[in-house]
Amino acid sequence: MNREEMEKRIGVLRLDLDEYKRENERLRHVLEIKEERHSALSVKRVISYSRELGRELLLVERVPSDGIGVGSIAIDSDGIVVGTVIEQSDRVIKVSIAANQGNVYESLVMPLETKTFAKGIGGRVFSLEMIPRESPIREGDLLYIMISGSTELFPIGRIGRVSPGETGGFKEIKAVMLAEPRYLKEIGILSYTSVSDDSTLSK
Repeated sequence: MNREEMEKRIGVLRLDLDEYKRENERLRHVLEIKEERHSALSVKRVISYSRELGRELLLVERVPSDGIGVGSIAIDSDGIVVGTVIEQSDRVIKVSIAANQGNVYESLVMPLETKTFAKGIGGRVFSLEMIPRESPIREGDLLYIMISGSTELFPIGRIGRVSPGETGGFKEIKAVMLAEPRYLKEIGILSYTSVSDDSTLSK
């Protein structure tokens, strides 16, 4: 093997090593997320689904001292956000479905990582707030929520409609909720919280 061939070979090996390092880092991150989610996740049996005054709700069984509180996030078996804990007792938990009116989540639109607030407006639909008109968000982009205390992003919706908006320099964007809560038999509830009230938008 001459010098030129040897240098090419060394270059290939360096590329292989760099790729190995990147893959190792990705794997380590995935394992950290799985361990983190496992330590913060409680699987609960769904008792009932109901609608009250236009809101969709789940009633879920509870074991006392499980670390769950008002504001905890509920997900389905695919890790998709179902809703947020709004009430609890020693025996039951009430979950408000994510797109119910009044629920607001700090969010990212992927793949461009555009920050926004996803505001539930009912009917399994979110309105995305404070998105500049020049933002290249497209129909079909995915919406994830950001959760305090976690490095993981949790999917919650898909962009369904994008329009320029009539005033204020912001787009009018609607996203459709991904989860189907009506037929769930079990959900996972994370000890993390994310939901805020409408006052967050005015800060």
